[in-house]
Amino acid sequence: MKRFSYLRLLQIVLIVAALILVFASCGKNPAGNSSDGRDLDHTDNKISLEAIVSSEADSAKIIVKNNGNLKISFGEDYYIQKKTNNGWKDVKEQIDHNVNLVLFQAPAGDNYTFDVNWSQLYGKLEPGEYRIVKPYQKGEAFSRDGETFYAFAEFTVGEK
Repeated sequence: MKRFSYLRLLQIVLIVAALILVFASCGKNPAGNSSDGRDLDHTDNKISLEAIVSSEADSAKIIVKNNGNLKISFGEDYYIQKKTNNGWKDVKEQIDHNVNLVLFQAPAGDNYTFDVNWSQLYGKLEPGEYRIVKPYQKGEAFSRDGETFYAFAEFTVGEK
């Protein structure tokens, strides 16, 4: 009788562990997440980016367009991803780096323009389709309950 109880208890523990794993991954889209856990599906279609890439393809002018009804806040950080057959994948940074903790804001209905030069951080990008990923927050900057959203600007290096 005791042997049956231990086997039954082990069965229950294994089932509970399996259910925890299943529920922990519910609602997650691996294609929408980055390699460092950023949930890139967290977007707002009222906020957009435009990238005007330099002729050398080592930098771009980025225009943040806030067509929403709240101001947005963001820093200097950005990421580059390359389009593959399996979706978007982070481009590996070639050096460890720090970003300045500068706060930029774009009021509702306004645009903000800045330049990025990725040649030192990412090196020369191979021909292909890329996108810049820009994190931002809506409303008050870096509030305790603030959520991070992401905007994207796609661009091509070399011929399509």
